[in-house]
Amino acid sequence: MIDNAHWLELQKRLGPQGRMGIAARFFDSGGGLQDEVTFNARQLFPMASIAKIAIAMLVVARVENLKLSLDDTIPIDSRLLSPGLARSPIDHLFFYPFETVRIETLDRLLGFMIHRSDNTSSDVLLQKIGRSTGPEGICRSVRHSRNAFHADLRTDRLLLL
Repeated sequence: MIDNAHWLELQKRLGPQGRMGIAARFFDSGGGLQDEVTFNARQLFPMASIAKIAIAMLVVARVENLKLSLDDTIPIDSRLLSPGLARSPIDHLFFYPFETVRIETLDRLLGFMIHRSDNTSSDVLLQKIGRSTGPEGICRSVRHSRNAFHADLRTDRLLLL
């Protein structure tokens, strides 16, 4: 594993105001903790796009429980767009002014969200799973879905979407 000095050097490269934190656990196939890597693990950090992992986990849990299908479609119009990177696939679909509603599958939206960090996909999927209460709703959902996730999953971090 990487020693603390290495993490400190990486953090220093972020500049005087830069902070970073790492927390990763490695489990065997039976769910037993094998190893852990941490750096500044007790500090609170904004979750930002890390929330997309929790959203994806909740969507996939509903797919596993047959409450949703990856082939389910969601209508998206330009009023649903969330700010994000200019390279966002969903945003590119709306660069051309039109009043047409696009239809996307859960599968494509998950791909846009995870592979391209697409904020519109995140918001639409969050609404689809019924968590319109924002960050608190994600945390509450993960806490109540312990059976779908590892029991040690922490949701007490500051969450910003």
